[in-house]
Amino acid sequence: MEQLNMPYFHVLGNHDFWVQDRYKRDVPRRLGLSSPYYAITRKGWRFIVLDGNEISLHAWPQTSSEHQDSVAWKNTHAPEAKDWNGALGTKQLAWFSSELAKAKASQLPVAVLCHFPIYPVTDHELWDRSSVLNVMDDYDQVRVWIAGHHHAGSYGYRNGVHHLTLCGMLDSDETAWSLVQFAPSALHVQGFGRQPSYQLDLP
Repeated sequence: MEQLNMPYFHVLGNHDFWVQDRYKRDVPRRLGLSSPYYAITRKGWRFIVLDGNEISLHAWPQTSSEHQDSVAWKNTHAPEAKDWNGALGTKQLAWFSSELAKAKASQLPVAVLCHFPIYPVTDHELWDRSSVLNVMDDYDQVRVWIAGHHHAGSYGYRNGVHHLTLCGMLDSDETAWSLVQFAPSALHVQGFGRQPSYQLDLP
């Protein structure tokens, strides 16, 4: 990736933490991230990158307080949810809300990128999806939520927001990737392999 002649930005997923416990805390830094969640502005869009591993059973060393807190959080709030998912948590959710408020004040459309989907409902969504959706419903800046994680991919539309879950390169012999063009009136998704193409009209 360092040979690319264009900027690139990482979105942390559960597979990034498939390393030995002693390396888990170092994953964001090794990917060049000073924070696992962040926001950037590019060509009239605000891109908000969220970390759905903040509360999870895979991102922290087993003996850490963060892991124990994550176990307790899941047992209390999402006992039936799959262990391979995760949550933003209270602190990150408050940060997300503040970023949406800034985008609204600047009248910038928002694209959210998170490894974990929140809609439509499958068994791959964030553990705290309801809280995330409630925050988004307080603003009208978000135009699209782009996720991965659910390897089969999906698409849904809720309260003015396109929810695009991109197909994974796993569980299949066929590749899956896409190019997304952010045009003023639509998002043009050009899919390759088993990834479908979409034109997602914007308000």
